[in-house]
Formats: sequence, C-alpha cells, structure tokens
Amino acid sequence: MRPAASVRAFAAAGRAGERADLRALSLCPASCLLPARAPAGRYQKRKYVWKMLYIYVLGYEVDFGHMEALNLITAQGYAEKTVGYLACVLLLSETNEFLRLVINSVKNDLASHNDEVQSLALACVANVGGREFAETLAPDVIYQVLHSDLIHSDLIDIL
Repeated sequence: MRPAASVRAFAAAGRAGERADLRALSLCPASCLLPARAPAGRYQKRKYVWKMLYIYVLGYEVDFGHMEALNLITAQGYAEKTVGYLACVLLLSETNEFLRLVINSVKNDLASHNDEVQSLALACVANVGGREFAETLAPDVIYQVLHSDLIHSDLIDIL
C-alpha cells in the first residue's frame, strides 16, 4: 500500500475501501501507510502527524512518529504547536518515555507571553496528567493561576 497524497484523500480511502482493502489494511502495520522517512517541511510534518492520529483513532496501535509530534510542539507556529499538543494528548500516557521530553517544551510554552500558546500547554497538562508531569509543572501552573489573564476557572480546573 502506498501513502495517500493528502489527509483528506487518506481518510476517504479508509472510509471508501472495499473489504479486500480493509483486510489488507488490517494485516499491514500502520507504519506502512505513511512515508518511510519523516517529512521535511512544516506542512508535510503536520500532515504526517494528522495521518498518524487518524490511524490511531481508527484503532491501530501507533508506536512511531512520537518524535515528529515533539518537534511540532517545539516549533514556533501556532498550527504546528496545535497538532503537536493534540498528538501528545492522544498518544502519550504517564508511563511513556517521550513524556519527559515534552515536559521541557510545556514549561517553555507556559512561560510564553502568547495566551494561545499558554492555553495549549495548559490543556496538555490537564489532559495528560501523571505524577512526574504534575510534580514538575505544578509551580508553573500555580504561577499562571495567580498572574495570568487567562480565564481563572479553566486554570483552576487544571489543578
């Protein structure tokens, strides 16, 4: 099976597949549906992670591409950060080794002066959780509760 050209074509191919295609899809590891090498451009990286998330939502195990999601979290653009944080929230649990790498990026985004970026980081903290995550990021979240212009009820829900 070769990778679809766009995310929309990828999803349409998955929905409109015949039984034989679906059987082949279920026998194929999820990584064979994506390009062999990680993409280089910003848009291509987002598309790669969106496809990976679609495969995950379909119920297949996704054990690849976590580093691409982390690279998107550390990117400067809002669109990249959104996709990266969504992948982090969906794919990572408190036992995942990539979570330690995400903590530093979340800490940097919490210290950002951009409210949207802070909101993405806070949503990640609220949805991923975990002991190490909470212990490391609690002082930053408490600082946001006391000093931020963000909606305080949302911040208190995170605590």
